[in-house]
Amino acid sequence: MDCASTEQRAANNGATEAQLEAMFGWSRGSSEAAVYTRHADRARLAKQGAMMLLTERDANIYSRTLSERAGASEKIQDKSTANNGSGGPGRTRTSNQAVMSR
Repeated sequence: MDCASTEQRAANNGATEAQLEAMFGWSRGSSEAAVYTRHADRARLAKQGAMMLLTERDANIYSRTLSERAGASEKIQDKSTANNGSGGPGRTRTSNQAVMSR
């Protein structure tokens, strides 16, 4: 669990030094606000820099299609759902199926 202080969470969410000073009653130009914004800026810049190292393929790790198959509309019939009228693919009818079809 993240144990970031309220001040650090505000800075991580984009609060400026002036906003932090106003929110927490610090005097103008205090070094307290600078500490939090500097830490948040460093973390944000590190994350952005790391993203530049990823290739385009790696950046979208949650893609549901492979790039070479993107947009393909080939229909594949699942053998388990195919029914050739005789009880399933390659199967013979059971006695219950024979009775139900009469």
